[in-house]
Amino acid sequence: MKTRVVVSFVACSAALASAEWLVGLTTAPHADHADQGLAEGLVANPLGGNPDVVVWDLQSFANYSPTGGYHAYALGTTSCNQGDVPLLWQSSTNLHPVIGQNMYRWKDGRFEQLGMGWLKHGFYALSLSDCGPCQSTDGTTLGIDCSDPYTASRNGSQGGLGPKYQVNATTGYFPYPPANPSYSGSTARRCRVPSADVLPSENPGAVYFMEGQYICPDDSPDDTGDASNNSSHRELNMDSSGAISSFAGPTIQELPAIASWDDLDPEVDLHEIEIPGEGTIWFGSRVFDEGDGTFRYEYAIFNLNVDRSIGAIRVPWSDGNPLSSSIHKAPEWHSGEQFSNTGWSMTTGGGEMVWSSEPFASNEMANAVRWGNMQNITIVTTAQPEAGTVTLDMFKPGDFPSLFVDTQVPGNSTVAINFPSGTPDALSPTDGTELVMEVTPLEVIPAPNSGKLHVTRSDSTVEVFDMVESPANRHSILFSEIECFEEVDYFFSVDTTTGDRIYWPGGGDTPPELDYQYAAKGLTEVQIPFNDDFESDQGWTVTGDASAGTWLRTSTVNGCTYGSPSGTANGSPTAFLTDDSACNIDVDGGQTILTSPAMDASSPESRLHYTRWYDCIFGPVVGDDTFVVELSSDDGATWIVAEEIDSSNPEADGGWVNKVLRVADYVENTTTLRVRFTAQDSGNSSIVEAGVDSVFVRAELCEDAPSCPADFDNSGSVDFPDLLSLLSSWGDCVGCNTDLNDSGTVDFEDLLLVLSAFGTCP
Repeated sequence: MKTRVVVSFVACSAALASAEWLVGLTTAPHADHADQGLAEGLVANPLGGNPDVVVWDLQSFANYSPTGGYHAYALGTTSCNQGDVPLLWQSSTNLHPVIGQNMYRWKDGRFEQLGMGWLKHGFYALSLSDCGPCQSTDGTTLGIDCSDPYTASRNGSQGGLGPKYQVNATTGYFPYPPANPSYSGSTARRCRVPSADVLPSENPGAVYFMEGQYICPDDSPDDTGDASNNSSHRELNMDSSGAISSFAGPTIQELPAIASWDDLDPEVDLHEIEIPGEGTIWFGSRVFDEGDGTFRYEYAIFNLNVDRSIGAIRVPWSDGNPLSSSIHKAPEWHSGEQFSNTGWSMTTGGGEMVWSSEPFASNEMANAVRWGNMQNITIVTTAQPEAGTVTLDMFKPGDFPSLFVDTQVPGNSTVAINFPSGTPDALSPTDGTELVMEVTPLEVIPAPNSGKLHVTRSDSTVEVFDMVESPANRHSILFSEIECFEEVDYFFSVDTTTGDRIYWPGGGDTPPELDYQYAAKGLTEVQIPFNDDFESDQGWTVTGDASAGTWLRTSTVNGCTYGSPSGTANGSPTAFLTDDSACNIDVDGGQTILTSPAMDASSPESRLHYTRWYDCIFGPVVGDDTFVVELSSDDGATWIVAEEIDSSNPEADGGWVNKVLRVADYVENTTTLRVRFTAQDSGNSSIVEAGVDSVFVRAELCEDAPSCPADFDNSGSVDFPDLLSLLSSWGDCVGCNTDLNDSGTVDFEDLLLVLSAFGTCP
């Protein structure tokens, strides 16, 4: 849903004043004009009327050599003056347009800015006729219905670019000549983006856009022209190296890139807010039901050309809402831009969550949402969405402090549920496993003794077990209704005094889907006889005949373009990688083989866990350059293939993949299990990168409860010697096998159990 909110004195002044949006808004010249030479008279057109520049076309692109973990790009822009008077285009003064460029990505439902470039300064306007019958000029103005193309190489020429921080997009003012600090490298000043954000192997399903924008002193928000249409964007195709390969569609004229968010996803709530005399702010939101009982709230703030900027976002927030995560995302200012890159801070309290930059009073160059800039907030919580109002606080002082946007916000959670002993994945059939649920009332009152455990069996039937409440709001159960190695899923519920039922995980009024219930197995013990996260040398060996790209235990390198990971699987410093000591070194000239030390997998229910990465770029024929995982139970004498992945496999496109192998399905259970990982290049044109992380063996054990517990001497029958054993331990006896009811005391109840079992054991 797209909503265009135009703040107008005539139609809205009374309503806005009452809502505290705009109080006494004026369009006085910016104070900077007084001592910098750009006065109102210089931009007022003596012929009357208004110029109206638009980005008519984004007609070309340029890719630059990646370096230091960054890619860089430029777009060619064709401008057009749709107004009724010429547009100023004077070189060697501050009476010409500046041209900005930004890059965006839509991924996993979030629309975000990846990077931005410095500004190309206009110097001469051609009089071409791309957009109509051009009224030509001498080049110091862009004539009516005239077009002027700037190629991608010109817009990406580093020496002709100036910084954004000097430009007031509300007035179009900037000092001339612009600041010109020293720079180096192929990505400096250009539209620079972290390489990991543009590699298709690391961003499956992502959609990319670039945007061009003109800021002009005589077509700016504080004039009477239309400065809200000075930006256009275009979708891109990216190749496997992260370079732009082609345009994916036509130029979308007179709209910034965020305008395509709700075209990609109709559930997006998108608002365009025009503030007379100040400029335009865009705000978008999207709420996702994550399916595990949580909701993800995506908020994006885009500032087209408001100099005062946005310094904070305030979202309604109940103090009792469980918060799974909340993050702030902003593109990087670079190459000497004076704006700070300090991330926003978050606080909660008083019924709201506030994300904010440093305040203007303490740092005028703080990382506010500046013009041509988008910043994102993501909130994950169990609080369900409801209609509400988000507040956007202005960064710089002015006539009004805030903007207000009606959209979806987190509601109030009814209860908070906590599991102090966790939600274990092993439940004991013999001794039982205690499960504890603590319920904190927030918006409703839990009904007494209403806690329940729900167990989903393998045939999809669900059994319900009452939990015991003691003390108040603490519900527990000693659960043992499970067989050895039986696999189940489970979840919880609590009723309210109003007759409703709240389920967990999720906090909703319906049971969670099976994929989001807690999974468990009937086990009496779990052992980890081998565990290696590769932070130390535990005896792995590397063999093979590859001439390059051999296995190394090393850290990852950001910004590599050959499909290697930008981080380890578990966030630790190191993993085994195919020579990621420097960028763009892949496996060449044969095989590289990584072999583990001997591991104890003697338990019949041993599982081998590992996380792997495999990326095969440029696609050899199926069967070439496979990634192979093999197991050996005889200390490496013989090997059995457990996995073989070729280029046709979706998992051959990068990304960490968690795998679990039941050892007995492949080899015998021994104390000399080994695993080896082979990455290879058969000499074709493919690029192969691989990784291995987090290898461990999990041994699952389960002993059935004795069928005849009163047969203390294991004679096969309950008889007089067993009775004597019970009587000899009479009284307090914690942990004794004669305490048949586990009361901590051998007493009359235990005696009755022995007498009732007298005779031959079944």
